[in-house]
Amino acid sequence: MSSKEDEESEFNFEEEEEEEDPIGKYLGERNHLKERHGKGWAILPNHDQYDGDYKHGQRHGQGLYVFRNGARYKGRYRCGKRYGEGVFYYPDGSKYEGCWRKNMKHGFGTYTYANGDIYRGNWHKNLRHGVGTYFYKHVAATFKGTWKQGVRVGPVEIHYPKHKYHGYWDWYLPQGPGVFSFDCKYILNGFYKSDEVSKMSPSLGEEGEFEGEYEFENEELNPRLKFLLIPPSVWNSQTMHYYDFSKLPQQPVPLAISDSEDSPCDLSDSEKEESHYSYHEENEEEVEMEKLPTPEESCDMDFNKESGPKPPEEDDDKDALIFIC
Repeated sequence: MSSKEDEESEFNFEEEEEEEDPIGKYLGERNHLKERHGKGWAILPNHDQYDGDYKHGQRHGQGLYVFRNGARYKGRYRCGKRYGEGVFYYPDGSKYEGCWRKNMKHGFGTYTYANGDIYRGNWHKNLRHGVGTYFYKHVAATFKGTWKQGVRVGPVEIHYPKHKYHGYWDWYLPQGPGVFSFDCKYILNGFYKSDEVSKMSPSLGEEGEFEGEYEFENEELNPRLKFLLIPPSVWNSQTMHYYDFSKLPQQPVPLAISDSEDSPCDLSDSEKEESHYSYHEENEEEVEMEKLPTPEESCDMDFNKESGPKPPEEDDDKDALIFIC
């Protein structure tokens, strides 16, 4: 592949204006302490605008925030920060729709880039982390794999219009044994190997080399890493035989996330509600009924754990997460 994933717009993106400064215009409800509380509309000192719910002077609940540069966020807030389900529209036309935590993409979400490429999968603190799929629009190819802190690693599947590749990813390139399958009739076994000699010099991408899959400017990286020179991976064919699903390499695997961060603050007016409801039926003992999760709680669920809840399946065949011939 030779396409580049668009660089995400929010890395140098300005955060929402804090509302501690009383300067600015506000029309809406207040509590007995004169704090913004309830429904309200505000024009902030930097000329951003917010229309939505407040609680004790902070954005809390459902709201729409419009930046002065044209970007906007519509979704849930908690204690003044994006938290829960929400959609962010960027000035370049790209869009992120999914879960947030403390103003960062966190949980399951879909990022649609300005060039039409789409990433759908798991995020952790603004980085792709866990199983996801990246659809390259201009070549109609889909990359399914595991990201670790924004870097693709481990088992992968790449689906081209007429063939598929199953193998392993090491940092930015395919490495080790892999299989190309053609129309579920034949498979070509082989392996990718980096050319260690070319580590210190750029490559021109000769025939047989895998190029275009590692685009530094398209990964969520420390900017200093963008200037590293990575040798291309060279494909070495070995055997070809009839298709056999059992001979395909391992599929992408989820990553465990140990993330137990507390909520950013607590704006409750009273003690927290019970997490269970109860009801009685005639001649029966008390039965507990589990409370349905709130939008914030559903975004806190760990979709990377195999035993945990899974994200909703998409109807679009081209972005399906399971590929079986």
